Amino acid sequence: MANCSLSYLPDEIGRLISLETFIIAGNCLSTLPDGIGNLSCLKTLYVNENKLSHLPSGIGSLMSLEVLVLECESLLTLPDSICSLTRLEFFHVRKCNLSHLPSEIANLVSLKQLWLDGGNNIYTLPDSICSLTQLESLQMDGCKLSHLPSEIGNLVSLKSLDLRGNNICTLPDSIHNIRGLENIILDNCTKLQSLPKLLACRVSAVGCTSLESIPFELDQLGLSIQCGGCNKLAENNFANCLLKQLHKSKGLAELKEVVDILVPTRGAVPIWFPCQGMERKPLVLGNAKGAVAVVVSILIFRNPVSVTGMLGYSLTVIGVILYSEAKKRSK
Repeated sequence: MANCSLSYLPDEIGRLISLETFIIAGNCLSTLPDGIGNLSCLKTLYVNENKLSHLPSGIGSLMSLEVLVLECESLLTLPDSICSLTRLEFFHVRKCNLSHLPSEIANLVSLKQLWLDGGNNIYTLPDSICSLTQLESLQMDGCKLSHLPSEIGNLVSLKSLDLRGNNICTLPDSIHNIRGLENIILDNCTKLQSLPKLLACRVSAVGCTSLESIPFELDQLGLSIQCGGCNKLAENNFANCLLKQLHKSKGLAELKEVVDILVPTRGAVPIWFPCQGMERKPLVLGNAKGAVAVVVSILIFRNPVSVTGMLGYSLTVIGVILYSEAKKRSK
């Protein structure tokens, strides 16, 4: 029933008690009938690209529901009853102009993916969201979020956190407690000023023009961090400070193989690099068992990207890899 220009659903729709998948995307529905709550076997409901201004409270009776997708620009709130969907695993609310989430969202005990992207106005999250211990992916790009709950570190199953284009100034220190976190996306968070210590995750903070400080210790920087367009870091001479800290870094002492710190620039070695004029092989620190590469890509310089620059950067990466392999074979 997708893309059928429907403006109305009869209440008798609730008689389809064996229905498992209901896709009514791309219509002109302004309301859903109360009878929809009688679809006790429904597992998947797509109501994206409609004109809903509210959801019926009966939606909380869909006890078998696992997937719920909403995209309705006129939808400003969610009914509290939606928190009764204890089997819900994937909840996507896009372009709905939501101002807040229900305070009892922690009751969605099976929720694994919560996506609230593309034009919502959620300035804060309820503290109860930190009790979603099954949550693996939280995506909130462009939601105008001002901060995260301090106990966000209780999301022990979280693997991906997408906060791009929000108004946050920093991340709670408790985020360090999420052992399985793999990716944090903070691109274009122009008010972001600092980052806490991080575990083995990849961080993208491209376009964070207010970012002034990130951890110096290698074991707190994550697997990689991209900071393109972070002019405040350049003004604070961060890259040079990081190189000066390397010899006494806790992370460096604990690493058991190769550490590559790649600072791509255009043309000659930048003037802040402390080894000017030294003719020597690439600096490779550490040795022992398997291969570990920690890549800190600090794309903070204001020079435009050129073909020559990209080629030089690629050759540098290849050279480091070949050098590392040759070193291992010679042992």
